[in-house]
Amino acid sequence: MRFVAVIGAFLVVAAPASAKLRNPCSLLTNAEVAKHVGGHVVTRTIGGTSSFAICTWAGPTFGYFGDRREVTVTINRSTKAQFEDSFTPGSSRIKGLGEAAFALSGGRSFLSVYQSGFTLDVTAPYSDAQLRAEKTLATAALERL
Repeated sequence: MRFVAVIGAFLVVAAPASAKLRNPCSLLTNAEVAKHVGGHVVTRTIGGTSSFAICTWAGPTFGYFGDRREVTVTINRSTKAQFEDSFTPGSSRIKGLGEAAFALSGGRSFLSVYQSGFTLDVTAPYSDAQLRAEKTLATAALERL
């Protein structure tokens, strides 16, 4: 009987970790993303693996080479300790967003937020005032997480 109780307890604890990740495309609307990708969303794609999910919204082409402005949201499970360990040297702590957050500036800029067992990474690289755009998008996404 003890053996059954221990297995039952393990299954209850393990179930959330094996549950499917939330669809990151459901965390933001096309309207919320549109102003950060050039006026309207042309494509929205989802991808990922069993350990992370990613959604990318792209706007209309611009420039000689037909580039597109994109917003990307990535979600994965983590503990707060794992999130804190991922704090990248050169990044800045962001207060008032999720349980913990940091932003990395430079060549590969992004905003990373921890809340309720999930890490949410938001990138809006071609947005005016990139960090402000990423904070706005992250705030909206966290409300639906």
